[in-house]
Amino acid sequence: MKKLFKGALFLAIIGTVIVGCGKEEAILPEAQTNPANNVTLKDKIKNDKNLTLDYYFVELEDNQIIYANQLNGELSVLVVDGDVPTEPAEKKFPDTWGGIKDAVKYAVGIFDEGGCIKAWRKNGFIHVVEVDC
Repeated sequence: MKKLFKGALFLAIIGTVIVGCGKEEAILPEAQTNPANNVTLKDKIKNDKNLTLDYYFVELEDNQIIYANQLNGELSVLVVDGDVPTEPAEKKFPDTWGGIKDAVKYAVGIFDEGGCIKAWRKNGFIHVVEVDC
């Protein structure tokens, strides 16, 4: 019984070491054609419009404005420091995780129709307005 317990413990430790050490960043096929362009899975995910907007909305500071659009499937985001607008927003979302998710869905809807957005954080809300591209 003692040998069985020690053997199981040994296999568990070996399995943990193998799984823990085997974690590597996956290099995508684009990098194989051009070794200087190491495109990782993490980089590819960051280009997803929903994840990118989540990131920018979470990191947005009170004195910053985000301008964003999506042309030809590529998301373009510009963050500008300065005074946030005082004009009322078309939509405002609570500065919570659920509110940020709703703000992203609203912005993506505007992108899908070929529009552009301007967003800022003020008084506990994420404000999003559609602007001319």
